[in-house]
Amino acid sequence: MLGFILKHPIQGTFIAAQPMQGPDAADVINAEETVFRSVEREARTGNFRPLPDLPLGYVLDSLYIAQVHPDKPYPWSESQIRLFKNFFNPRHICFARERVSQVFLSAQGGALLRYRFSASRKAESELCARRKGTQWWDLASDVEKRLKEGGLQPVDYVRAVAEAGELFVLETGQCWPRHITATPHWQLAD
Repeated sequence: MLGFILKHPIQGTFIAAQPMQGPDAADVINAEETVFRSVEREARTGNFRPLPDLPLGYVLDSLYIAQVHPDKPYPWSESQIRLFKNFFNPRHICFARERVSQVFLSAQGGALLRYRFSASRKAESELCARRKGTQWWDLASDVEKRLKEGGLQPVDYVRAVAEAGELFVLETGQCWPRHITATPHWQLAD
């Protein structure tokens, strides 16, 4: 499940959009990727289609996600697999970074995480930096490939994400037993 939270900057009010559902939240993001690739293609040819309008005065503020990772073989220890299943998918981070200021995750193990993108911290960690001319889905695919091949451990992925922004544990759960702000030196609780 994936949805957007809209904010009215003058009134300070919020609206939660109806969640979009598919077999996996990634399906919605994959559809979004297809739409944005189509819009880019139309921009090059000069044939634009209007995108849906937001309610008057509202802007995109946040993305919320509830995800379930499939059970399949991963190249990590059991604790690393648990962490991977209780953290943001690279597609969610890369997708959200292009559109909103923060993203919330209701993790499989019960934790509620908030990640706020930060321009004041080290603006981009090596992991989250987009190379010139690449799109968010290219970066996400690269990170996913490194994770699946075992070249990047989930704990290192969490640290890199924390380095590029602010990661908060709002509600505790599996892998996240304390209310904390995670740092690039965060340690996995076993």
